[in-house]
Amino acid sequence: MIIFKIKLYGDNSVGKSCLLSRWTEDRYTEAYISTIGIDSKTINIKLNDKTVKMQIWDTNISAPKSAYERGFHAVIFVVDITDRLSLINLDKPLQKFKKENMPNTNKILVVSKADLENERQLEMCELEAYAQQHGMVGPIVTSAKTGQGVNLAFEMTAKVVLERITKNNSSTNVKSPSPSPSNNDNNNNDNNEEQSCLVM
Repeated sequence: MIIFKIKLYGDNSVGKSCLLSRWTEDRYTEAYISTIGIDSKTINIKLNDKTVKMQIWDTNISAPKSAYERGFHAVIFVVDITDRLSLINLDKPLQKFKKENMPNTNKILVVSKADLENERQLEMCELEAYAQQHGMVGPIVTSAKTGQGVNLAFEMTAKVVLERITKNNSSTNVKSPSPSPSNNDNNNNDNNEEQSCLVM
């Protein structure tokens, strides 16, 4: 069985835990409870006739451990569509990501709370530009409340990791990530309408 280690990263209250609960348990709650330390869930999926075990770590942004512990195959960066600061706050960790030179880890940009369209602060064109600038897959627009895009976000993460592993002729018993070219080919989401905006 192939094992992928995935980390969720983003500000408190962006909805990381809600996305994870929706995907692994098909459950959503309005109550906000900040993750204390580290929470993890495991789910098995079928991908290209292979069984993939995805181990996903949901980490409080203030947790003492680095967001970039080696051995993770992908980091899913989550931003809140209603909170511009949640995107701005990714700059510092992404700089660290680049500084630590971690080509073995795919980066995915996921946008949460699509159901709160009336409170939107982030436009698709600036999110697309941000993802391209940082070599991220996405943006993938999601809503833990409605379920929009949630399966796509996690399944796309597994897909890009598997493609990278396959390209580098790794065995199916994945123990550590392999180098990857940047990947920004995914623009699959339900809110891909052309919009005008000012990119930060």
